[in-house]
Amino acid sequence: MHPGEPQDRAGARPAKRDSLVLFFAYGMSVRLWEEGLLDREKLIYERLLAAGAFKRIYWFSYGRGDGALLAQLKRDGRIADAIHVLEPPALLAGRLGRHVYSIIGPLFHRRAIASADILRTDQGTGAWTALVAKLLFSKPLLFRCGYVWSLNTKLRGEHLKSWIARIVEHLLLRFADAIMVTSQASRAYLNKMSPAAQIRIAPNYVDVADFKPVASHRPSQPILFVGRLVPIKNVDLLIRACARLQVPLHIFGNGPLRSELEALASELGADVTFKGVLPNRKMARAHHAYSVFVLCSTSEGMPKSLIEAMASGLICLGTDVRGINELIEDRVTGYLIRSPDADAIADALGAALGNFDPEVGARARKFVEDNHSLERAIAVELDMIARATKETDAAFTDPAA
Repeated sequence: MHPGEPQDRAGARPAKRDSLVLFFAYGMSVRLWEEGLLDREKLIYERLLAAGAFKRIYWFSYGRGDGALLAQLKRDGRIADAIHVLEPPALLAGRLGRHVYSIIGPLFHRRAIASADILRTDQGTGAWTALVAKLLFSKPLLFRCGYVWSLNTKLRGEHLKSWIARIVEHLLLRFADAIMVTSQASRAYLNKMSPAAQIRIAPNYVDVADFKPVASHRPSQPILFVGRLVPIKNVDLLIRACARLQVPLHIFGNGPLRSELEALASELGADVTFKGVLPNRKMARAHHAYSVFVLCSTSEGMPKSLIEAMASGLICLGTDVRGINELIEDRVTGYLIRSPDADAIADALGAALGNFDPEVGARARKFVEDNHSLERAIAVELDMIARATKETDAAFTDPAA
């Protein structure tokens, strides 16, 4: 036995679990991850393998061709060899096929799922597939969601989807063997549905070793936004605020509102540059061209883009809403915007630029190191796996934790 290897109470090295199956959010694929999020999202699974928790990990994906893409990523040294993909068959391609696959997909991959030690979800959307797999194969299920699906759809006015989501969430709260969310607000919301549910907060994480603090802060640098260009992010209001203050804005991300937002910036004569999507491994370096980051959403789960900006020591502003206000303590680790409207955004941004304080960014970095590190997330993950599989001890420990 080598130093640092995990042991059970009797001092013997425990047997390594065989495998974990991660169920992607509905419609998600390795290819979509590879366009920007892969380097961030894969970390926890590679660390579970490195910690000796599993021999292999399977990703239940909705992308045809993901197997070939994963093989190429392995040849390029970008992903661990012990990660495998379960992709849909050709006969279930297309929108209708995707719906069907989300229900019967576990049957196509019954060999991998039947041999797994535990099933894990990534979000509420698509989690019903993991529930089907649990009921079919009697496997422990770790239900994890970064945001509450029913709440997000309700806020978007999608009432039928919200009703369906609540049914799915009720079933998951009833049948899951362990439950974890990323924020206090999400736990409180789900506990109203199921007061008896034991829900653990598992922080969204960042590898702080990759996100180095910016070398210097300058108020003349452009304002930074990173995220999807969708209504809930209020990017149109941010553009209006920056136009009012006559400060440049750089937007990283894409989405259905891009052309509309480009037209708005042109109409207002705002200095806005649309940078497109940048892979996560490059975003850490891109932060060093900026000093101020703004996220003015109407609601969030636990926004990773904000955590990463704080990890880089940027001066961060965010609306005073669930998810964001658990990260930002006003005038301590950032600045809270009192409401999601253009005037409030402009007022907060003007105040932050007028009273320019790089120490706010330094305190934000320290907050992330203490609360949202990859090491902390791994420790919680291992504990929740042990709970879901009904182990008396968390037999596996992360050597770096």
